[in-house]
Amino acid sequence: MHGASQELAARSALAFRRSAAEVPARAGEPTLILLPAAFESNETLSETVRAAGWRGDAITLLPPRVVYNAQEVRGFTWFHALERDEIEPATFGDSLWQLERFVLDLLEAQADPCKLVLVGMAEGATLVLAAIPYLYDRIAGVIAIDGYLPTASWWTPPAVDLDGLPVWLIQTSSGECDAHVARILSDRGARVRSAATETGSACDALRDGLATWLAEPSPAPC
Repeated sequence: MHGASQELAARSALAFRRSAAEVPARAGEPTLILLPAAFESNETLSETVRAAGWRGDAITLLPPRVVYNAQEVRGFTWFHALERDEIEPATFGDSLWQLERFVLDLLEAQADPCKLVLVGMAEGATLVLAAIPYLYDRIAGVIAIDGYLPTASWWTPPAVDLDGLPVWLIQTSSGECDAHVARILSDRGARVRSAATETGSACDALRDGLATWLAEPSPAPC
């Protein structure tokens, strides 16, 4: 497992860590659900959103798949993939279902529903983007850094009207360009904003982008 201070959602098998704000949250501020990149520190996204001034709760979901190098643990990932277009169906499908189940469990426990924003990086962003058609009417927004929509014969997402869901796509210099994601989501009714950074890391992009987002009106509840 990933270490100490873990909790489990009621029906999802995903472990998570909750980072409560040190100061009171602003009224109506959503909770961030953070999905870090594979092999990255699980604390990176949480520390970044705090540095950007986020006052609400932030919950980091922990990638469940162990990756080995011989007998040594190399790290953790959301799903196994040899290449970008060669995602292993079972691990991808299971992580997608576990994310959906976690969000639904959390909403059942919240007094103020539909105040969740999904934030993913790299593999975490890919999972977040794939989850949009299943959760669009239960969340307040999505931020995806260097994510892409899987193209596979074994997965066809439902064609639904995303009804103005705010989606922020951030592309870093190290990320692979996937401009058609914005077009696909826009065609399905999402309110998409794209940003690219030529320098700096994904965390730098999130810090700058989230600070700007905080200055705008809060995403509307469902």
